[in-house]
Amino acid sequence: MTMTDKFSTTAYKRSRWIYAMQCTFEYLINLIITGAFFSKLAKHIGMSDSLTGIILSISSLAFMFQILSIPLVGRLKSLKTITLIFNSLAQFIHVSVFLTPFFDVSQKTKEILIIVGIVLSYFSIYLVSGMLFKWGNSFVEPHKRGVFSAIKEMISLGCGAVYSLVVGFVFDAFESAGQIEKGFTLILIIGFSISIINLICLLLIKKDEPQNNKATNPKTKDIVENTIKNKNFRHVLILQLLWDVGRCATVGFLATYRTNDLLISVGIIEIMNVLGQIARLLVSQPFGKYSDRKSFAKGMKLGLGIAAAGYAIVVFTMPQTWFFIAIYGILNSIAFAGINANSFNVTYSYVKEEYIVQAMAIKNSIGGIAGFITALLAGKFLAFYQQNSLFLFGIKIYGQQILALFSAIVIGLAAFYIHKVIEKQKVLHQ
Repeated sequence: MTMTDKFSTTAYKRSRWIYAMQCTFEYLINLIITGAFFSKLAKHIGMSDSLTGIILSISSLAFMFQILSIPLVGRLKSLKTITLIFNSLAQFIHVSVFLTPFFDVSQKTKEILIIVGIVLSYFSIYLVSGMLFKWGNSFVEPHKRGVFSAIKEMISLGCGAVYSLVVGFVFDAFESAGQIEKGFTLILIIGFSISIINLICLLLIKKDEPQNNKATNPKTKDIVENTIKNKNFRHVLILQLLWDVGRCATVGFLATYRTNDLLISVGIIEIMNVLGQIARLLVSQPFGKYSDRKSFAKGMKLGLGIAAAGYAIVVFTMPQTWFFIAIYGILNSIAFAGINANSFNVTYSYVKEEYIVQAMAIKNSIGGIAGFITALLAGKFLAFYQQNSLFLFGIKIYGQQILALFSAIVIGLAAFYIHKVIEKQKVLHQ
């Protein structure tokens, strides 16, 4: 059987589309923990804006857990079992943080429970995220990965748009009626149901072929030689650092900015999210085709340029111009059509396939640590600034506007770095 014949078999077709659906259900759970719903949970238990932003940035630090996958991946006969266990566990823990309002404990204890829950869930996700990516994409023809990633993303966005809108307005109705805890109950029921479906999807995906994962058990020296000592990979690593530092300076602090400073309701926020998701859905396939035709690096450069423009819009967003945050949301969503898949796929361009999991773990871990440190510093800045706000021509300048200016500059530099350095590197076709 030729390679093309293999990808055309029923088992391979079924597995790659079940993988696409699994990514959708994981995305729906992620919408709960990263958006307006979590900011409402944080506000309900009395958590500060700065702490909320730092917690929402824990996902960046959690990328360091991918380092632990390096000694594992070479010893595994199959990636399916360990991926299924840890990914499923992560989703259930993720949703469980919404149980905290129902516990009769102090605010401090609730904050600790939320932090522990989020750290554990991200540990479980990122320990196996590289393995899941490799396992799921092993059923996709290499020259069609860009388009497949785009279609997969379109499915997630379409489902996410409907889901966000419906759940957002139902949650708003409960909050308006003074029954916000019923809103949290709704989130728990939906979240646990989706977690079960996510588990079923993972069970149904074809087991990966052992020879694809255990051809060798590379020594540390070989891993270092093919990653850290690989000049082309080091440039990708610098790109990841710029991206993580740039986005983490601001993104975790925008959820509370929307609800607490701009005073936008959850329902309106979800309408904005849906507009962003629709925009991303419309451009995902063109972005995928563009990346397959030109290069993953060029696709990511375009996405980063749009992301920088989005953060520049936030610089001018205040209560009088609150609707600018919707423009940011649309630009940010469009940007991720070029950044999300390409940030993974670009690694394939410069690292041998047998070292891809290790390379992704190193890249994401270092970038994640840098991003989280940036979020900690940004949180300290925001906490200080909220006590010492500045006014320009009689207009209050919010801390998030200053953070957004920093993000726009750094992410713009990341796009420029691709143009001047990474695009000139020799691409591996594998």
